Amino acid sequence: MDLQNHSLAKQMQNSSLLNLVSTWMLCFVLLVFASLYGFSFERGSVNQVGGDVGMGLTATDSSQSAIVKIQNALCYLICAWLIFPYTKKVLQWAQREVLVIALLGWIALSVLWSNSPGHSLIGLMRMVIDVALALYFVHRYNINEQLKIVMLVGSIAAFAGLFLVIALPQYGMFIRSYGLAQSWQGIFGHKNLSGLGMSILVLPGFFAKFDTYQGELFRKFYLGIMAVFIVMSHSASAWVVGFSCILTAILLNVIGRVRRKEAVLLIGAVAGIVAGVLLVAYINYDAFMKLLGKDPTMTGRTVLWADLMISVLKRPLLGYGFCAFWQGLNGESANVIIHMGWTGIGYAENGVYELLLEVGAVGVLLYLLIYLRAWKNAVVCFRKGLTPASKWYISILAFVLFSNIEAGQLMLPSYLNCILPFVAYYGLRDEARRVSRQGSPGIVTSQSRLDQGAISCD
Repeated sequence: MDLQNHSLAKQMQNSSLLNLVSTWMLCFVLLVFASLYGFSFERGSVNQVGGDVGMGLTATDSSQSAIVKIQNALCYLICAWLIFPYTKKVLQWAQREVLVIALLGWIALSVLWSNSPGHSLIGLMRMVIDVALALYFVHRYNINEQLKIVMLVGSIAAFAGLFLVIALPQYGMFIRSYGLAQSWQGIFGHKNLSGLGMSILVLPGFFAKFDTYQGELFRKFYLGIMAVFIVMSHSASAWVVGFSCILTAILLNVIGRVRRKEAVLLIGAVAGIVAGVLLVAYINYDAFMKLLGKDPTMTGRTVLWADLMISVLKRPLLGYGFCAFWQGLNGESANVIIHMGWTGIGYAENGVYELLLEVGAVGVLLYLLIYLRAWKNAVVCFRKGLTPASKWYISILAFVLFSNIEAGQLMLPSYLNCILPFVAYYGLRDEARRVSRQGSPGIVTSQSRLDQGAISCD
């Protein structure tokens, strides 16, 4: 196996990234996962006023549902094909991730008390492969290759989405329920998904390294078209999350160019400004919501959260089973749906609430420990000197924070917005250990991590 790994690593070094079949297969998987459920032409029949108000691409007939299922099955077969040569390595890397293993173990236990054991078991299997894929991605590719692969996924999503907007607006424009024909959803199943998806896909564009003028030109074009998609999604959540992430990425690049004392002062100043803005927004909450195009209940979300808290308090520690609360539309979920009058609802509209419903406070605590450990590693990287790797990973941590203030997801299988955070968690752990071995601040250089072979990171 080691000889095979060495051979694959040598092939990577001697071949262009775009010439490798594995690169394009991985891009296909990440693209499907970016769209959340896959691509289905059923959207044409429901993407109209009075159409399905659900967040995903839930098909309305068995043939279209089969298409979505086949896409997901194909993606996981490709994942298995990509990971298989690295099975031994992935297992070795996974052994270091005690908290992640504990979280997956708790998810596995939730099958025992789940409202829908079958859905919980399938969700567990998908999540395990998602986590393994994140491990594979971090250790299979060096940082600049990671950044360029995600940029390739974003480019395909943007160009395909732009084609749908222009040529096939019944698929590319968000029309259903509200008749918002001016909102772009592209390849995604909802305008909110489009805005949030582009918000995380835009981040690599700030940190990838290009050696040519054409590469730098491509970076500028990439950042521009991703920003346009965020704006044209007409999603208030995506506007806040997307441009908060963009400002974070710009701030990280500025911090990387100044001395540490200046960086600390800059961070303090930005934190003060943000705190002031949040205070003003809180004092003028109704006006702020109106500015974002929302009512004071955040389009009914605060009412929904109050209803869901009743369900949470009935099973505060265990939850109702991973991926199980909304299944079958009976019991607790039925009560919420009937009270809210949202027939298409199948999501808590908040990542923390959703995880509480599924795996309880224990699961949320385990995830929080993973997240806080990542920030601890981020502080180590900051003290030793930020690299493109640490800056990208930190920007993903910021995305998790921003996106889960209102909506977001933390542990949704087959969703790129939940897979890339695990890339950040693993990557920051390795990056913190690497820069700590380098010694005093200032020794770490951007180029050192860019040129580091990913296979040798173990």
